Amino acid sequence: MQNQQVTSQIVLILIIVVVFYFFLIRPQMRRQKQRSELIASIRKGDEVITVGGLIGRITQMDDDIIMLEVSKDVTIKMSKSSVAKKITKEEL
Repeated sequence: MQNQQVTSQIVLILIIVVVFYFFLIRPQMRRQKQRSELIASIRKGDEVITVGGLIGRITQMDDDIIMLEVSKDVTIKMSKSSVAKKITKEEL
């Protein structure tokens, strides 16, 4: 009787672990991969939206720093990781 209870508890714990993996861990890993692909794909001249909501064009790039032109003669120095989305002309 006790052995059956222990086995059912282990099975329940395994089911919970599998559910956590498929509903929490795996989607988070997918989002991280998409984010790193986005950061790697941005180039000089791309129009982007930052996590703070700024929209601008990338004018210069270093390893981790971009210069974002948000208006004529207004350029902001930002981290590459602050880019949230690359946008196209149709989205503007």
